[in-house]
Amino acid sequence: MNRTVFTPGPWVIVKVGGEYTIRLTHTADGRKITKIICKMPKRIRRDKLLANAALIAAAPELYDALETVLKKVKCHDAVCLESCAYFEDETRECKKFGGKCPIQKWVDLLAKARGEVVK
Repeated sequence: MNRTVFTPGPWVIVKVGGEYTIRLTHTADGRKITKIICKMPKRIRRDKLLANAALIAAAPELYDALETVLKKVKCHDAVCLESCAYFEDETRECKKFGGKCPIQKWVDLLAKARGEVVK
């Protein structure tokens, strides 16, 4: 897996006044340090804002979990696809699930999260 450069989690949702932010809080040299990861827009419905904030706050942990699963599966490269019983050579798609191989989708999602261009 390629190295990530985004701020590691855990990230939390914090409401100060009427504004919601996603923050990272950690301790360094005995001091509490807080970094604002992003501010949530004020002009959307509260339920949507909180749902979006929850998804953003979970992103580092979701990334780590998916990366861990892929390391255990050890099946996310060209050799895997060519030897997969469900892989359709002509269409380059998964016969079991339809479309792109689910494991390849995971690989692509991690690459997208790292800012890499995904085909």
